[in-house]
Amino acid sequence: MPQDSQDSGPSDTVEPKTRKLIELADKHGLLTSCSPIGGAAGVVYIAGILTENPVTLAVIAEAAGISSETIRKHKTLLAKGLKIKKK
Repeated sequence: MPQDSQDSGPSDTVEPKTRKLIELADKHGLLTSCSPIGGAAGVVYIAGILTENPVTLAVIAEAAGISSETIRKHKTLLAKGLKIKKK
């Protein structure tokens, strides 16, 4: 079911941040060693945290069809490569 354009939710802030992080990760060559799905899932997880709209590992894992551990691994590699520190 399509969302009304007036609706505002976490995806409104997570999606732009995800796109920006993917651009940065790609620019720094961080995605070359990642599986495409694992890298994207890791970036979504990071973007959710940075925008204070966290998406759980379980939700991302189910949507991506990968394990939570795979997402955690990619998140750690990407956060380190992008010099993103825990809040």
